[in-house]
Amino acid sequence: MRHHYAYLRKVLGEKKETLLQMIRKVGNTEQRKVNDILYTRSAEREREKKKEKKKERKRELVNIAKQNNTCIFCLVT
Repeated sequence: MRHHYAYLRKVLGEKKETLLQMIRKVGNTEQRKVNDILYTRSAEREREKKKEKKKERKRELVNIAKQNNTCIFCLVT
């Protein structure tokens, strides 16, 4: 993604005058796209961490119940 826009700026910058307007037109497209990708990946990671934490808590409860020879009822999700 970044390489594409770097290449585009280089090519358009070499041709100067008329294509300088094109660089301005492209503007912050690169920045917006990269920020969107980074945001979606980090949000996905956070969701995965929450799921893993929930599973870990469930495992801990089951282990505690097994150690104390008790029965617990929980919904499996």
